[in-house]
Amino acid sequence: MKAFFIKNKLRIISLSLLVIFIVYTLLIKMVDVQPLGPINPITGSVSQIGFASINAFFRDLVGTRIFLYELTDWGSLITIPIGVIFLVIGVMQLIKRKNIFHVDANILALGCLYVLTFLAYILFEIIVINYRPILIDGVLEASYPSSTTTLAVVLLVSLLDQIYVYIKNKNVRFSLFTSVGLMLVFFVVGRTISGVHWLTDIIGGLLLSASLLSIYLTLKEMFIKLSYRPNKSL
Repeated sequence: MKAFFIKNKLRIISLSLLVIFIVYTLLIKMVDVQPLGPINPITGSVSQIGFASINAFFRDLVGTRIFLYELTDWGSLITIPIGVIFLVIGVMQLIKRKNIFHVDANILALGCLYVLTFLAYILFEIIVINYRPILIDGVLEASYPSSTTTLAVVLLVSLLDQIYVYIKNKNVRFSLFTSVGLMLVFFVVGRTISGVHWLTDIIGGLLLSASLLSIYLTLKEMFIKLSYRPNKSL
């Protein structure tokens, strides 16, 4: 049994985190649900929010900082070129090596991660768990999980792994790690105190990110076993 857990620890961690996220999401719809949000201008009803006492306390504590909302919103666009760069790298490797399993395992897993993140975003735009604590330009938008938090954590943490794989110079690697780490803290903290999400939305975004990243590592391990070539420097 111990050998089984050691051999499959990444799969077990991935599944566990996914289950935790799902259970947490269900609890949001069942525990301490109160009419806490703003009135929906379309339906005329008040938004029902789970974990209302905690969310109300945090909302009143941090207030609303629209400039941080806009800053983190526009700042998150920096993550798009990151994804495009690694997409191009993957396509170039596929063309050159003529076999998808000859593409670096981390690049293949990264592509899967991006697809899963996009699908998760679409899912929670369709299935609305929470609406925002405030109207944005007169519109009540879906708020759970925080998509900006999820996108920043998923793309920046997975970027750290690419830096570790490809950058061999320790000083350059340390500088990049530090820069990306500071960006990550800025996005998560900035989004949390901007007041445009409930606290549970931020926590949900972090849980979803952890689940997606663990799936990324699981896929990377699987692709390494299927690969016939080691990673090459960029």
